Amino acid sequence: HEIKNPLFPIQLSIQSLQKAYTRGDKNLDEIFNESTNTILEEVDNLKQIVDEFSDFSRMPKPIFSKVTINDIIKNTLSLYAGLPESIQIKTRLTSTLPEIECDKDQLKRVFINLIGNALDAIVNKGEIKINTFNLENPETGTPEIQIDIIDNGSGITPANLDKIFTPYFTTKRQGTGLGLAIVKRIIDQHNGRIEVRSAVNNETIFSVYLPTTQNRDNTIKTPFA
Repeated sequence: HEIKNPLFPIQLSIQSLQKAYTRGDKNLDEIFNESTNTILEEVDNLKQIVDEFSDFSRMPKPIFSKVTINDIIKNTLSLYAGLPESIQIKTRLTSTLPEIECDKDQLKRVFINLIGNALDAIVNKGEIKINTFNLENPETGTPEIQIDIIDNGSGITPANLDKIFTPYFTTKRQGTGLGLAIVKRIIDQHNGRIEVRSAVNNETIFSVYLPTTQNRDNTIKTPFA
């Protein structure tokens, strides 16, 4: 199904171009540009789909090194420097976060995916907030880092919320339903967890929790608002 979606506009574009060429259409240059742009766009979609299927089927094991989460977030946000003024990304990053053992490239992919979903939700106008802080795991009492990615977009229905991390589930026309499944797998491989809270026409909050070996006496038990 995911492969067929991009193939249909490619087929239509080629057929339209063939007809215009056969008729000697006066607008051939315009039709040529529109058709080839559509084909190139859908080929890019196909590449993304193939990459996601490939990554999900053979997810590499994480290569752990000591990294600061705030640095990964800042590096990720540099990719979004060209966003329009109607989209605001605000950060509130706790400066006292300890270094943790993680795969920085895989966690960067997590943040790219979650920020991408937030951008889709606000539809070219809105606000995304990214917060980090120290706290303790409520069940084990062990220290961990929490990363919240919050958008004020269209929200998620309760029915979809229950399936959001299920492989191949998607509400997007061009989606594979693997993005959030990959995110969850990465977080699981880091012995962390991910939660989502949302309501229709309200904010959506993705919270990522990652364990840390920092001294428990330095944790902040109550996150800031």
